[in-house]
Amino acid sequence: MDRDKFFGLRLKMITLFGLLFLAGSMSLEWARLYGIPFVGFEGVQYVLKKNTLDNFSVIADLQKDNITAWLLERKYDVKAIAANQLLRENLQELSRLRKEYRKQGKSGEELWQALSQEPSYKESRNFLHQAQQVYGNVFHRFTVVDNSTGFAVVPPHDEDYGKKILDARLNSIDLTEGGVFVTIRQCDLIGGAGDFLLAAPVTGEGARGDEPAKEDELLLVTYVNLGSFLSPMLNAAKGLGRSGEVVLVNQDQRILTPLKFPLKDGTKPVPLGYTINAEPARRAASGEEGVLEGRDYRGVKVLAAYRNIPISYKESIGMVVKENFDDVFWPVRENLFYSLGVTFLGMLLGMIAIYLLSSSLVRPIKRMAEVARRAQAGDLSARISEFSKDEIGFLGRQFNAMLERMSGWKEELERMVQSRTSELMAANQQLQASEQQLQAANQQLRASQQQLTAINQQLVANEQQLRQEVELRTKTENETKKHLHELEIFFKASIGREERIMELKKKVDEMERRFQREQKKDR
Repeated sequence: MDRDKFFGLRLKMITLFGLLFLAGSMSLEWARLYGIPFVGFEGVQYVLKKNTLDNFSVIADLQKDNITAWLLERKYDVKAIAANQLLRENLQELSRLRKEYRKQGKSGEELWQALSQEPSYKESRNFLHQAQQVYGNVFHRFTVVDNSTGFAVVPPHDEDYGKKILDARLNSIDLTEGGVFVTIRQCDLIGGAGDFLLAAPVTGEGARGDEPAKEDELLLVTYVNLGSFLSPMLNAAKGLGRSGEVVLVNQDQRILTPLKFPLKDGTKPVPLGYTINAEPARRAASGEEGVLEGRDYRGVKVLAAYRNIPISYKESIGMVVKENFDDVFWPVRENLFYSLGVTFLGMLLGMIAIYLLSSSLVRPIKRMAEVARRAQAGDLSARISEFSKDEIGFLGRQFNAMLERMSGWKEELERMVQSRTSELMAANQQLQASEQQLQAANQQLRASQQQLTAINQQLVANEQQLRQEVELRTKTENETKKHLHELEIFFKASIGREERIMELKKKVDEMERRFQREQKKDR
């Protein structure tokens, strides 16, 4: 691909428009989803999250009220059955007979065989069967239990006689309002799990709820299966999506109802057989109430509301109403996908419009670029022939005017260059003539310089000879002065010695003559 085309004006305009359009659209979508900080504008996601948590809080409160009311009805039902006069009279008679048989030394199987033949035992058992038929869709088996031992005394089936039902003796403090004891445990008697155990005193002072149960007190015990009755009611709650779920846990965070989804490993735990360590269940089991965004028992991110439901003075159950985070915000993501689709479609249409619009700008600019290339190559006669009425056309006309001025400047420059060239040629000829004269003068100067050098050498030789003569004359004068001095000394010392004087005189004359001869030679 041509690099100029790839980095052309059209592509730059399209790219800039696309980036600006995308940045603006994404900013608006981000503000719509997540809000604008510091201005109080809350995004769709925040509003949806708040509304969902508020909705879950309402659902949790309604479910808590439903469970509390449902459990209160079950307490009243158990208390009404335990307060039946016929059942009380038969169980009181049965208690009296048990005491008598025990005094006779009977116990265990022998005691049960003796009691099972008594009319009070049979009538009590028939009553329990009738109660089972009436409340069979709510309660499991009704059983009469000895409070002192926790064993079944009047079971619905013979094989259940003597089974351990209660772990400890109940006192009046164990009874909730209405005089009914409630707890949650596995029901080995009926093979169930995660059941409410409800117990109400039938005989003894504890039946009135104002005194601790006596040692011989009998209790009416029955069970309510949470999975059979509460799970449909909880999961039918309106306002929960496809992944919505209501989870019940006891104080140890063990599940009380079957879970809607399997665990991470694909297994589905049974009630009271799995402990949930997720934060919503932990808070609900510990007695807290509120809403949060966290992880559920699968590790999936959820929005949840959690509540704590007391069932007795020392026991409570935790409830979590939750839904997957992704399912809650799926409408937002779906709208985001649609918005992104519309955004990209709008950006594509805008790019097409920019492409068509840029063509009206790029074509005259390309023609202008072609004329500029011809002018750069030296063809200043090139001109732009087509003009539009916009700024590009004005620019083209100005460009043609510039080329006209450049063409005039070129012709004038050529004339100036030609004139200047002629002047330079004439000046060059004059310079050559001057150079020839300078060479001749230079030769004469060299000859004169040689003559001056010879004269200088002669003068140096004469100077040396004259210096020698001066030195010799100076030497002769010094010797003459010496002889005259000696003569003067001698004359003074040898007055009367004429001969010596004459000799000296001769020597002096001789020396004068020699000096004169030397002077003549020098001349």
